[in-house]
Amino acid sequence: MKDYTLNKKEKETYIKKVKKIKKANTDCYEIEFADGRKFKNIVCSEENIAKITDIQEKQAEMGISRKKEFKNSKQTEKSAMLTSLFFGVMLAAAGTQPTGHGAIPFSVASFACSAVCLKSYVSESSKVKEIEKLEYLKSNREKLEMLKQYRNSLTGLNKNKRNYILKTRDPFSILNIDKFSKKDLEKIMSNIEREEKYGFQYLPKTKIKRK
Repeated sequence: MKDYTLNKKEKETYIKKVKKIKKANTDCYEIEFADGRKFKNIVCSEENIAKITDIQEKQAEMGISRKKEFKNSKQTEKSAMLTSLFFGVMLAAAGTQPTGHGAIPFSVASFACSAVCLKSYVSESSKVKEIEKLEYLKSNREKLEMLKQYRNSLTGLNKNKRNYILKTRDPFSILNIDKFSKKDLEKIMSNIEREEKYGFQYLPKTKIKRK
């Protein structure tokens, strides 16, 4: 999950990453907070999973509520990047003139500033993109969880994603938000809507007999 915090205090309790660690005797979770601290060896119990899920669901709501702020920040960084790049080019051009050597250091500084703005722009863009995915998931969660009732619901997804969905107990849990793109979710919903529209009858599923 992206970091939707706005200050240092929020980072202390914001769960950014949840990683499942396989150990010899049992599996456990490792949690990374937005400030970089990690909690390790968390038991993979139903209670702990429920706690983590609840926390990240609330974080998702916080991100959605701050979408406008991140979109504005994205536009600000884009404008700053383009402005810095423009002045960098102009100063570099001036530096090629016989009397313009003094402009070269300023040109380098402008390009450096543009690079910093680009990094911030990419970061803000990724947040907005994930928030839009969270919004889509929230709006269509109920129907997505019924996908096994639709024979062709996973058409268009690659094999790994299809297998993951079919084998995971709660594939659309907030804990699995990084497993899919918004486009993947849109494909599933589109397939479900087509099935509902046409109402085709299908041959019964056949089980492969093992020898």
